[in-house]
Parts: sequence; structure tokens; C-alpha cells
Amino acid sequence: QVRMQVKDFMITHDDKDLQEYKASLADLKKSLDQAKERIKNPERAAKIAKITSDVNAYESAFEQLVGDIRKSDTIINDVLRALGPAMQKSLNEIINSAKNDQDFEAMAKSSLAVDHMLLGRLYAQKFLATAAQADADLVVAENTKMQEQLTQLIGQENGTRKSLAQKVLEDAKTYIASFNQMAKATMGR
Repeated sequence: QVRMQVKDFMITHDDKDLQEYKASLADLKKSLDQAKERIKNPERAAKIAKITSDVNAYESAFEQLVGDIRKSDTIINDVLRALGPAMQKSLNEIINSAKNDQDFEAMAKSSLAVDHMLLGRLYAQKFLATAAQADADLVVAENTKMQEQLTQLIGQENGTRKSLAQKVLEDAKTYIASFNQMAKATMGR
């Protein structure tokens, strides 16, 4: 029962599943305590002691897992999901401004930056499903390519487009640092 609640929590990250786990764990510990009182055979008592030790180790490991999941969820919800749309909005403003000014080079660089950003976000979503290092590496690679395009854009722009590109570059650095922190917690499970 306890393992099923752990599995459910790992899938949903829902407090309801966490509470059900805690209730199941409390029942298990109560049963173990009752067994300790009733069992007099030293060999069987040693087995109950070993099970109790294993349950305590399992509980500690799960508490660490819950902390890692909470940390990852906070990064995903408070940082990554906020920065992605903000970067896209700013890049679209750069593209529209470049289009209006008929600055095709700026349009091309900002369009490439959007492509790399969207691919990076797509790979980040894939990473959330797989927790695979290869998917994390793809996120980092696309973010690096986006930053390269933004750096080139900043070097040749001035005014509003330059400040927008600088803001997106700062956000891209925050995004990848936060993603790496979340990925480390996720892969550490």
C-alpha cells in the first residue's frame, strides 16, 4: 500500500497522494510496533527489527524525494513557465520592429533565436517526461544557440531592440540556470 502511494505521488505530485502515503506508512509502523510487542522468538524479532529499519530508511529517502519534487515543481511553475512566454513576447516584438524597419538581418537573427528558444522549451518538456541526460543536453544546446543569436543581435542593434534583446538574453541565462538546477534535482531521484 505504501509503495502504491509513493508511485501515485511521483506521478501526480498531489498533496492528497502524499497524505495517503503518510496514513499508509503510519498504519505500517503501527503494525510493526504491534509485531515487536507480540513476537518473542529472537529470530523473528530480528526480522521485524530489520523490516523496521528498512521502513525508516525508505521513509527518509521518500522525504528527500518529496523535497526534490517540490523544488523542481517550484522552478518549473515559478521560473520556467514564466520566462518562456516572456522571452517569446520580447522576441516577437524585436521581429515586428525589424520587419517595420525592413531590417532583414535583425529579423533573421531574432527568428533564429525564437526557433532555438521554442526547441529548447520543447526539449525541456520532453525532459520532464524522460528525465534523460540526453534531453537535458538538448535544452542546454538550444539555449546556447539562442544566446549566440541574441549576442549577435545586441552587437548590431541600438535602442529598443537592443534593450529587448538584452532582457531576453538575461532571461535565457536565468532560464538555463534554473533548468539545470531542476534537472539536477530530477536526475538525482
